[in-house]
Amino acid sequence: MTYTVEDQKELEKYYKDYAEQLLRNSLDSARADGDYARTAVGKGIMKHLVKTFKANVSESVAYSLKGKKGVKPKYNEILSRYAKFYGDDMETFYMTLVTETLKVVINSLVSKKFIMSDMANLIGAELEDEVSLYTFMKTEKDAPKRYAKQLDSRVGRNFKLRFMERAYQGSHFTFPQFPKADKAALGMHLLEILAESTDFFEVGAVGDKNLLELYPSDTFMKAVEKSEGSLVERAVKYVPTIIPPKPWTDMFTGGYHGVLSSKVNFMRHHPYTKNTHTMRRYLARLNELDLAPVYAAVNKIQATPYRVNKFILDVMSDLIKQGGGRAGLAETAPIPQLPPFPYDAEE
Repeated sequence: MTYTVEDQKELEKYYKDYAEQLLRNSLDSARADGDYARTAVGKGIMKHLVKTFKANVSESVAYSLKGKKGVKPKYNEILSRYAKFYGDDMETFYMTLVTETLKVVINSLVSKKFIMSDMANLIGAELEDEVSLYTFMKTEKDAPKRYAKQLDSRVGRNFKLRFMERAYQGSHFTFPQFPKADKAALGMHLLEILAESTDFFEVGAVGDKNLLELYPSDTFMKAVEKSEGSLVERAVKYVPTIIPPKPWTDMFTGGYHGVLSSKVNFMRHHPYTKNTHTMRRYLARLNELDLAPVYAAVNKIQATPYRVNKFILDVMSDLIKQGGGRAGLAETAPIPQLPPFPYDAEE
């Protein structure tokens, strides 16, 4: 069968659309699971807010810890105790307060959960977990060496909590318990600081009980929409060409024929450096050089069609029929079945 350039363009469009749909599904899933803060969009929002929010949080904490006489807010004792666990490492403490607050707020708002008291309770609970874990890793002998790698592999909060519970039991570690109201008061205080730190959020009262709600502002919604759109536009899934690749004529023209052509450059580099100012300048400088011999060499290589080695394919197929487990193949032998139940269901 002979394929045309139009066939190749159609294939590229299919894979581009497929990549975009996968990304949309991923964002929708994170939104539904209350885990949006871990997405690229959520992390971008946190990065945008963290500097100002952290400065205000550190100032508030420093003021609270001065120990002035008079009526102290409910959260003061728990804040003081938490700060003592961190000792001289106050920057980590500030970042913990900021990060956990932002994660809860972003996850709540995109899930359309606006009640501030609910957010405050959740912030209080998650701060307790994080401070507890920090204290355990700091005070328990060889804890970083024994548990750091395993903790890093447990991204979800529930998985991390279950691991922490087992680790604490094995070492008889205990963490002081604080009243739920005090933890919620600390969460509410952090929410108030956040609302005053940015125009991303608005506070209002609703219902007969005048419950306070934290709403996403138009600025926040536009930022999310713009970030998601940009992320989807950049989504890409590469696919082998079904016709000879387009010859390279410069750093930016060649390889693909359709929508994927704008997603690849002649030179491979780390994806994190793709859109940096330094990398763009470097590629532009390379593009000014006479690299005709290099382009010609690559064009000859990529014009050579790939084909399946039938002998190797036959060998691999035979190994699979034998149950795999060799030559890097996964074991495919059927799992032994349990013996049939010896009694009838009625018995």
